[in-house]
Amino acid sequence: MSLPLLSLVTFVPLVGAALILAMPRPGAARWIALGTTIITFALSLMVWIQFDPHNPGFQLVELNAKTGAMIGSFGTSGVLDLKVGAVFGKGQPIDLETGEIGVHSTPAVIKDVVIIGSAMREGATVPTHNNTKGLVRAFDVRTGKLLWTFNTIPRPGDFGNDTWEKESWAVNGNTGVWTQITADEELGLVYLPVETPSSDFYGGHRPGNNLFAESLVCVDLKTGVRKWHYQFVHHPIWNFDNSSAPLLLDITVNGKAIKPVASPSKLG
Repeated sequence: MSLPLLSLVTFVPLVGAALILAMPRPGAARWIALGTTIITFALSLMVWIQFDPHNPGFQLVELNAKTGAMIGSFGTSGVLDLKVGAVFGKGQPIDLETGEIGVHSTPAVIKDVVIIGSAMREGATVPTHNNTKGLVRAFDVRTGKLLWTFNTIPRPGDFGNDTWEKESWAVNGNTGVWTQITADEELGLVYLPVETPSSDFYGGHRPGNNLFAESLVCVDLKTGVRKWHYQFVHHPIWNFDNSSAPLLLDITVNGKAIKPVASPSKLG
């Protein structure tokens, strides 16, 4: 994605009448309303806003939906700084002001959990392939406590780390989840559509299949533990990000009801 980072608001009436949003750091940027898009669902309402890409913060803020007041019991006085915990290289924290990370999609709220992915600049435009590493995090919707983190570039000892040959996991980034996350509340599963690593069209600095790039990853809602994954492109070099929310279906095959997940993609 080469667009400026986006900030989106998710309203969930069933979770303590709270408004949960991702926004820039206070004082670092002005909000710029480019027109408001409102989509009404049975249980949620979304508003699309864009902020100044030259001063991007990355925060999750919880507000009282009726009054707009911050809910002080969430995070630190109503705010979670989502740049805290984001890393590059072998685990070096990114700069909390200039470090690159944001979001292009609404946080997903399932039961008492809010889940948010990560977005970075297009892999072909970053100054170095050793960019911020993608991650997905889940927080308690009432307190802001971190419940789990799923690293889309597996660390040493994690499943899939060996698909980054010659320790190339340590010098590559991106591989975020910038599009909408899907969850099956009944089954307690979350589906993560993962993008391409840096740099999009060249992979000489990252030999191997590079899990979980360009994969659909299913994780447990409560723990974030991987249940299964499917990698659409091994060793991605064509920028075939998973660009759309996975779709949950109920279909009948040979007289048997099944619950598949469909993944729209750039592959056609």
